[in-house]
Amino acid sequence: MNTKEEFQEYKLQQLKRSRLTAVVLGMAAILCVLFLIYGFTQSIEATRQRDLAVEMEKQAVEAKAEANKQRDIARTQTELTIQKQKEIELHIRNLEEQLVKCASKRK
Repeated sequence: MNTKEEFQEYKLQQLKRSRLTAVVLGMAAILCVLFLIYGFTQSIEATRQRDLAVEMEKQAVEAKAEANKQRDIARTQTELTIQKQKEIELHIRNLEEQLVKCASKRK
């Protein structure tokens, strides 16, 4: 082999290496773009999920407030019912006493 042929072979090997390097770097660039797109879509999804969580938290707070309000109403109604029941029992006792008085007056 002469020097010219060796030089051409050397240049051919360099060209092959350059092409391989270009292909590898091109694939790495494509991979980086894909990761960028994936990261961007994940960021959008995370933002959407955060907004949804904030809305659901707001609804939960409202539901809790409504539940507390309904519990207070139920307690008030229970207290009123107990009070009315005591009043009715008192009226029943009074009526029973009057009935006993009436019955003893008839004898």
